[in-house]
This record gives sequence, C-alpha cells and structure tokens, in this order.
Amino acid sequence: MQTPTSSLADVPPTSEEALHKRRRLLSGGAEELHPGAGWEIYQVWREKNKRLFGRQMQHCGIQFGLAGRACRSRTCRSSGEATYRAACPDEPCGYGSWWPKGQVITLCRRLLHRHGRVWRLYHERLGGRFAEDVLLHQMMHQYIGAVRRAGSQSAEDPGLRDESSEGTGLDRSLEGSPHNNSLWIGEVNRLSEALETTGGTVAALPEDESNGGTPDGILSPRETALWPYLSRPEGYYEADPEAVFAEELPQFG
Repeated sequence: MQTPTSSLADVPPTSEEALHKRRRLLSGGAEELHPGAGWEIYQVWREKNKRLFGRQMQHCGIQFGLAGRACRSRTCRSSGEATYRAACPDEPCGYGSWWPKGQVITLCRRLLHRHGRVWRLYHERLGGRFAEDVLLHQMMHQYIGAVRRAGSQSAEDPGLRDESSEGTGLDRSLEGSPHNNSLWIGEVNRLSEALETTGGTVAALPEDESNGGTPDGILSPRETALWPYLSRPEGYYEADPEAVFAEELPQFG
C-alpha cells in the first residue's frame, strides 16, 4: 500500500508586500459584487496561504459563480430541477473549482448568504466553516498545480494529466481524477497532521482498496476525494456533511 507523504515545497515565500498589492487589486471588484464576503474571502485565502502553504502561492482570483452543478440541491428543486436535469442528466455536483489556465478559484454561489446589504460566507445547511473548507480544498489544487507540479518528477502518475481546460471540483469521479495521485495524497497527509483532522492521517490510493474494504486508520477513496469535509470532528459543521452530501453529491466508486 502506497502512503505518500509530503512537507512544504522547497520554494521561497512570496513577499507580503507583493501579495498585499495584488490582493487589493483583486478584492476590490469582489467587494463591489458581494460587500463583506468579497474582501473576507481574500483574507481567508491570505491566512491559509501563510499558515498552511508557507506563503508560497501567488494570489489567484476568487469568484463566486457556477463552480459546480448542484443537481440534487434544494436550490435547484426550487428553480426548475426537471428542466436542468433534462439538459445535463449525467453532470455531477460540486462546490468549487480551480481553473489553472486563468489562475482563478470559483466557488459555488450557494456558499454565500445575504444578510441585509452585506454578504457572508455561509452554506445554508453546513455553515460558515464549510465555506472556508471548500476554499481550502481548492487551494490544495492550486498549490499542487502552481507550486508542486512545476518541480514534480511524477509526470507518469495517472492523476497528473493536463487540466488546463477544466476545473478540479470535489465532485469529479475517482477514475483518473486529480484526487488519485501521489501529490494530492501527500498534501492530504501533510495537512491532516497540521489541522488535526479525524478519520485517519493516511490516504490510500483507490487501487489499494481491497475487496475487504479500507483498513482501519486509512482514508477511503471517497474520504480522500472529499477531504477535509468527511474528516472533520463531529459537530465541526452545523449539520452532518454525510447527510447533506447524500442529497447533493453523486456516489463515488
């Protein structure tokens, strides 16, 4: 069983001054569109880039839009689910995407909640912590693509294909997905220790899963692809993510 691990890449940190200038430029437009949340999302990115990624990433754009297709969500049911499903019966669901070609993270609009004239980061069932974890999930894709992939010797790894024209949402099927490669698994292991998540600190490659199931202490392929959502301690979100995902996400496997 392969259990890749990693440490921070051997890359010098980006200067705080350079990050601040770019953050001011990028967050201005976001704040005009979503007062309150537009600036906050960039501040959350800043904090996580410093604390978890060694300040090694350049600021990317962050926007709210159609990051995923919430085909089974209550939102879609109230806005014409039948019409939408007829147009895309096989489309999966997701909360975010990393677009390497444009260096942009897109987060689903359902992670925004309006309160009077301001917006806040908030999923209607899972709460604000979940919105921050969706950003973290996409920052992991950004880190792998923008920092680790450049110096990686894992070009033959089946999960490291060219993603220049497609996003990397959490909903992709496991076969050939960006969650099935040594770089993603190494980041899960590294950050599991840093964040003290539960459910196991080692992620198993999907092909390692035997007919008898995943060994104790090893994250299943689904838990690996949906990290950190299914590895947070009980009560971390405002609802059980498994119960929410049962309605909003397709089954993995």
